[in-house]
Amino acid sequence: MGINSGSACFLKTLDAEAEGLLRSCLVCVELDQGAILEKPGERISHLYLLDTAVVSFVAIGAAGKRVEIGTVGYGGATGLALTFGSACSPNVEATVEVRGAAWRLSAEDFSRITEERRDLRQAFLHLAFDHLRRVTDGAVAMGCLSIQHRVARWLLMASKAQEDSLVGITHERLAELLCARRSSVTVALHKLEGIKVIRAGRSRIEVDRERLSFFLDQSTKASRRSSRGDGDQISM
Repeated sequence: MGINSGSACFLKTLDAEAEGLLRSCLVCVELDQGAILEKPGERISHLYLLDTAVVSFVAIGAAGKRVEIGTVGYGGATGLALTFGSACSPNVEATVEVRGAAWRLSAEDFSRITEERRDLRQAFLHLAFDHLRRVTDGAVAMGCLSIQHRVARWLLMASKAQEDSLVGITHERLAELLCARRSSVTVALHKLEGIKVIRAGRSRIEVDRERLSFFLDQSTKASRRSSRGDGDQISM
């Protein structure tokens, strides 16, 4: 398997010399569903550039309360605390939600090559900034959207992240990630099936990305119109 997919969007920002140096340190691996790549307070041994795997980031509070703050896949990465000089993950757990491929870079190699090449460090900082943007978007969604729209948003992100219309996830896991009751997630999925933007099966959900994206866009526009006092209905 060549470095020609998820990592390409990151590698193409580098010049030939920097790209060659990074390529020499990368190892292609298959990440199994449920694998934990980062744990709060533990040293980060590897950074992963994601290809077809999808990873969720869950913040863990002092009382053990867990809230999903981001989901990344194609073109995303884990272990980005290393870019800020931290050897350990903050209060975040990174878990593989959808099995797939990634490119592994050891923490030692990361430190060495980013010290040798300033442009590599800058590239990883840009990657970390993009990750932060995803996390803040997720926080806004968690606080402002209904459970139906949060479910729709997560499924769309996961489908886009793995470049596949089939998302392998159970109702229970989705409820845990979205900090919601399983019954609420099930009702939300039934509603989304009713407007024909998804088709739910056993432990996997088929997503019509075009229709689901349209639904979310129309919902956002309707919400803005409603806040101005001229509500409108959403039709599919």
